[in-house]
Amino acid sequence: MNHNHIFILAFITLLLFQYFWDLFIAYPVVLDNYIKRGQSWLYLPLKWNSWIKKFINFFNPIVFALTLFSGGAALYFNTPFLKLYITIPVFIVLATGFTFINDLLLKKRFHQQEDLYFYVRGKIQKQMSQKGKGLSELEINNLASFQHQNMLREADEKHKFIPELNLQSKQAKKVLKAQRKPVP
Repeated sequence: MNHNHIFILAFITLLLFQYFWDLFIAYPVVLDNYIKRGQSWLYLPLKWNSWIKKFINFFNPIVFALTLFSGGAALYFNTPFLKLYITIPVFIVLATGFTFINDLLLKKRFHQQEDLYFYVRGKIQKQMSQKGKGLSELEINNLASFQHQNMLREADEKHKFIPELNLQSKQAKKVLKAQRKPVP
């Protein structure tokens, strides 16, 4: 195995690691940022404490840079026919694409929770209107936030946070999508 294959293998390995890192380890960084911006209904996993937060915030850019530069090395060493002045712009385009995909992966858990929260909120609103109880928007938001966080906390305590979030958000997304379809 020559060094060209080693760079490709390293890039593929780091790309897979980056994928799992974003989806299963580093996603609370994004949730934490959204909470700081006022999305108080989000649920942060129980394991998200100060030392884990510091660990992830320290290693997140390192993992990203290693993956990115291993991709650049694989590109450079496996395309000797390309001149450096062509390889650099291609690397910049690939880096931009990789950054975009990395951002999407990190925000996936936020979007799942968002779907679930608005599903719970809509369900509460419908129940209250059927019962004839007129709750204010603030009361509905607070009740939805409580139910949303409580549901995810219970799953987290059973160490089933990610599977439960995946299942619940798929169901919520189906319902929300069906509600948005116009009736002919």
